Amino acid sequence: MIRWAIRIMLSLAVLLLLALAGGWWLLPHLDLGPVAGRVGGALLGRDLAFAGLKVVPGHWTRLEVRGLWLAGLPGAAPMLEVAQAEGELDVLSLLQGPPVLRHLSVSGARLRLERAPDGTGNWHFHAKGQQEAQGEVRGAGRQPASAQPRDTASAGAAPGAAPETAPGVPAGQAVPPAQGAGPDALPPVDPPGRAGFPALLDLVLTDGEVEIATSGGNRLHVRLDRVSLGAEDLDEPVRLSAQGAYNSLPLRLQVDLASFLALRDKSGPCPVTLRVNSGDTSLGFGGTMADPLNLDGAKGQLVLEAATPDVLLAIAGSPPPEAKAGPPLRLAGVLERSGDHWRLRDASGALGGSAIAGARLRLDEGARGEPDRLALDLPFARLDLNRLLGASASGGSGDTTDLPLVVDRSPGMLVSARISAEQLDYGTLRLTGARLAASLEPGRVVLEDLSGGYLGGKVEGQGAVESPAEPGQPDARISARLAATGLDVQALRRELGIGQIDLQGRMDGHVTLSARGATLNGAARGAHASAVVGMTGGSIARELIELASQDLRGLFRTARGQSAISCLLGVVDLRDGVATVAPFRLRAEHGTIAGNGRFDLRRRQMDLTVGSARSTTGILALDIPVRVSGAFAAPSIRPARWTPEGRALLAAGNVLERIPPELRDYARRSPCLSPG
Repeated sequence: MIRWAIRIMLSLAVLLLLALAGGWWLLPHLDLGPVAGRVGGALLGRDLAFAGLKVVPGHWTRLEVRGLWLAGLPGAAPMLEVAQAEGELDVLSLLQGPPVLRHLSVSGARLRLERAPDGTGNWHFHAKGQQEAQGEVRGAGRQPASAQPRDTASAGAAPGAAPETAPGVPAGQAVPPAQGAGPDALPPVDPPGRAGFPALLDLVLTDGEVEIATSGGNRLHVRLDRVSLGAEDLDEPVRLSAQGAYNSLPLRLQVDLASFLALRDKSGPCPVTLRVNSGDTSLGFGGTMADPLNLDGAKGQLVLEAATPDVLLAIAGSPPPEAKAGPPLRLAGVLERSGDHWRLRDASGALGGSAIAGARLRLDEGARGEPDRLALDLPFARLDLNRLLGASASGGSGDTTDLPLVVDRSPGMLVSARISAEQLDYGTLRLTGARLAASLEPGRVVLEDLSGGYLGGKVEGQGAVESPAEPGQPDARISARLAATGLDVQALRRELGIGQIDLQGRMDGHVTLSARGATLNGAARGAHASAVVGMTGGSIARELIELASQDLRGLFRTARGQSAISCLLGVVDLRDGVATVAPFRLRAEHGTIAGNGRFDLRRRQMDLTVGSARSTTGILALDIPVRVSGAFAAPSIRPARWTPEGRALLAAGNVLERIPPELRDYARRSPCLSPG
């Protein structure tokens, strides 16, 4: 009996071995595509199909795939299509951990990433049974908002929304505390998929494409002409090389990792070296990443070099209308990233020949449907806007220096910038110790603060550029306020190109401005500005007082010395490049002069009538008005007659009604408004 039992068991063993051998021989001849499609589709909760799938068993099991097709969102294009793929799998590696593959070859791969209207990405998969169960749970058992437990971390979130978590933190867990302190502190990164990443010892991909649909409705296209990834062994360095294009912009990428074993080791960050090239623009990074698969948890040295801004603008989604030379950019600093938060600190370099030192950048990616936020802090030694914007390096007249006034009503990025420069040049304007704070908001650019030394004094200003009220209108609207204190009068005269005037002292002024235009210079040409300028102190040549009052003593001698100024006041209205001064009043030790006139700033022509107040001049003064007209540099002077309106200006009456309301407080401080 025992003998028969042994014979039966031996027979069964032989039959099993024969069956395994037959299956081993038969398996390479079977098309497993239909079976794999059904099983894989059930696991993913999506339709999955193969035009062909063959498996050649062995220690290194060979896989051959043709026509892989994975469905996307309902009614959308397929998420993944692969024309052909083949490779070898180390079967024993499945018993030890993540799989090891070699001799991988993929061609004709198409990957599309997009979101459903409810925000769900097409890369999230659930088994079909699990999807149905989750649908039932969502539809039933929902408690009123008042009965649901409230997480203090999610206060202010929409009812039923999951509490926010840091990138890489499982739902329901508390956000890990940020490392360091201050606004630039970043939370740590915990990469969940790093330990299980397969070892791809030899991968070549050709004719690939990735299409990403953004929440803003744009589509990003990545073309992969050739991608290679490989290493000699698990503990050998890994190199990834790629050649292709981003939105038709040619790119080359090279990434070096320590090894696949280092990549899987979650106990510490993985050393990474990265370099991206596009034409004359290159970006390099050397440091570590907690999650190299997503370029997350990065900390290291970043170097950016761009011969022109064209590539950077194209990557940002705003390619220039035509190629242009300059300004070149070089920037090197410490880069850190944690999820949606990027930081660049201690950056130095140059922009168009203007040196940068100690720059900082902070980028926080917005939630779905929300804009990103970028904060910049750029300190320059000298900032030459003439060179950056295309004018000659020497500055010249600055006629070719201009800024377009284009403001997006729905920008994809909100920007806050702080710029400082020991010297700033724009056109013929030069500021020392310049400080600028500005922000880009939906539909407007706000100049929060502009200050700097100018002509021996200081200027401070605020303003805004707003998009047209109607989408069809081409011109933006500008509003601004400017205050100047302590400007040297002689330096201001030379800046305006006015001929020699013996007037000494320092002048103050307050200006309001409004304009419309497609460019900054275009708006300036048609701007409407109101200004109040004044002086307290200083001096004027006594000869000029006698000339304005037609003092008869001037026929026999030239007055010597200076006449101390008690006050000077001028109210200016500027329209289309023509400044109207009404009134102008100067009260000095030897007389009071008043007048009005026009200054054509484009043609450099003037027409000014001034006269003296009879009660303030000497007995020999005729007090006949004088007209000063002609070119700024060489005007003619001759007697004139007052009109009734002009004569009224000689009185020290209240002229506040001629001054814009926002400038009246400053005008009231001038003694020239009071009789005397």
